[in-house]
Amino acid sequence: NKRYYIVGDGMYKKQRLTDTVWIAFHSGLTTYYTDGIRGDAINNVFVVGAFGIVLHFNGTSWHNFQNETYINGSLGRLDVKGKLMVAFGGLYTKGIMMIAHR
Repeated sequence: NKRYYIVGDGMYKKQRLTDTVWIAFHSGLTTYYTDGIRGDAINNVFVVGAFGIVLHFNGTSWHNFQNETYINGSLGRLDVKGKLMVAFGGLYTKGIMMIAHR
């Protein structure tokens, strides 16, 4: 009951670490580079990236929050715990921190 994800120039997943192929998924979800992915459950996974992209997987579908966050900078690191997500990044020489609670 696990999934493994990697992000970057695309988003990829596999169900077992021993699988040799990463499968691309949701190529239409965002056109921007994704820098970080983290979740604390199979139904609570977040992705962050360029131009403030924030994506969330609820176990059934993905949601793109970019039109709701209005961040110009890039988010690259994040952590998730229950109903709390914290992401870090930057815009030029300034740091950005986003805290989201559902």
